[in-house]
Amino acid sequence: MKSFFQSLPGQMLIHYFTDDLGTRAAATTYYLIFSIFPLLILLSFLVGRLDIDVLQALNGLRNVLPQSIISIIEGYLNYVQEAPSKTMLTFTLVFSIYFPWRVVSSLMKTIRMSYGQPPAPRIKFILKSIVGAIIMPLTLVLTLVMFVFGRNVILFIIHIFSQNAAEQFAGKMILQIWNYGRFGCAGLLMFLALGIVYNLSLDGHQKFKYLAPGNIFAIVLWILASVVFSFYVENFAKYSVIYGTLGGFIVLLLWLYLTSLSFILGGELNGLLAQRRRDIRAEMDRRQEEKKKQREEKTAKEVQEITENMKKRLANMSIEQYEIMQRDLRKYVEANREKEAQKKLKAEQQIEEEVEKQFEEMTLTGFQE
Repeated sequence: MKSFFQSLPGQMLIHYFTDDLGTRAAATTYYLIFSIFPLLILLSFLVGRLDIDVLQALNGLRNVLPQSIISIIEGYLNYVQEAPSKTMLTFTLVFSIYFPWRVVSSLMKTIRMSYGQPPAPRIKFILKSIVGAIIMPLTLVLTLVMFVFGRNVILFIIHIFSQNAAEQFAGKMILQIWNYGRFGCAGLLMFLALGIVYNLSLDGHQKFKYLAPGNIFAIVLWILASVVFSFYVENFAKYSVIYGTLGGFIVLLLWLYLTSLSFILGGELNGLLAQRRRDIRAEMDRRQEEKKKQREEKTAKEVQEITENMKKRLANMSIEQYEIMQRDLRKYVEANREKEAQKKLKAEQQIEEEVEKQFEEMTLTGFQE
């Protein structure tokens, strides 16, 4: 049991309670529920100008989300398209930025806490969170455009270049691959957007390879949680019996909570990995300091011996011999200084290589401990 709590899953379980991640996910969900409807209105207005049926894009989500969520979104979009107004558009332009900003701001604060970083300067944090609030809806728009236009673009290319039966067959194969590959492309867009938000949350620039584990974990967990939750709702849960007409909204609320928790846990995983990297670095620095101390003690002993020998030689030494000895001593000091600098540089390189090696081993085996 002790080894489990020392592993990554065990540490994440501990931090879930100690950092109160459930409550933080609920806070993020609160702002997320107010974000989704203004964003739906904005998407409806944007793609409506292009004479595109937004509801067609929802067909690809039927295997991932519960039918009750799809029904709520479809009903809301139908209402928006049938009764557009300037007041609604004004509401959309304001709150499609404000509420996503609150979502991203809440997420970024939680990620900073996962890394053990103090609150960032207010103005700087607000500017970063605004950038993140623009990136997330933009990712959603790009994903929708990709889902809607991707098939049409492929069909257009196939129609132009397909001259014989073999080329037509190849075009159909490409179209079939796209039907499944578009979900991978959507996941990649979300991966990049989430990585940018994670990076904006922290002080300084973070290397992409240090953010990737949490990003991948968050996206995979989100997809799996959505699929499992959809299967559970469609086959076992009876929210309509318990909550009546609010059943669909309760399902949407629970799914948004799972979404928030998945993204928060991704940042928590990156924070744990960062802490392990710091622990490895601290241990390597401690060993290096011990070696340095041993070298200094050895050097001090040698200097003392040299000093004793010099005292004996100076007693019967001529001026010419004294000058020669000084010249040789300066050469020895310069050579020794250069040698120590090379040793220090080599030691730093070895520390960095050892930290990277231990971290890679830890990342690969962390979930198997």
